[in-house]
Amino acid sequence: MVELNYSNQNPSILYAQAGVICPDDCHSEAIKLHDLPLSVTHKDVRDMVKAAFNAMLNFPKPLRRTPAGVKPSKFGLKWAEVSEAIIRFHEPIAHHFYLSLIHISEPTR
Repeated sequence: MVELNYSNQNPSILYAQAGVICPDDCHSEAIKLHDLPLSVTHKDVRDMVKAAFNAMLNFPKPLRRTPAGVKPSKFGLKWAEVSEAIIRFHEPIAHHFYLSLIHISEPTR
């Protein structure tokens, strides 16, 4: 039996295109848990970073405001801190953020 894990699908594709090994977990490692309040769980951080990563990947320009569904204040952080941490952690693929590849790859009519 094989279990498929789609949770890292977007970053895995981008890392493969870059010819770089993808981190084991592209979402929970971008912001270190030890830097956050004790009440914060691994799942909380992972869920927030995953939503932020996808927003950054699918928006055509840098976000000045926190995207819907992302609540960095819950972790004592500001949106800019989250965005910068994700960009630093994903440096090999960071050039894909804020390009809205969905729109770039659409066929022209």
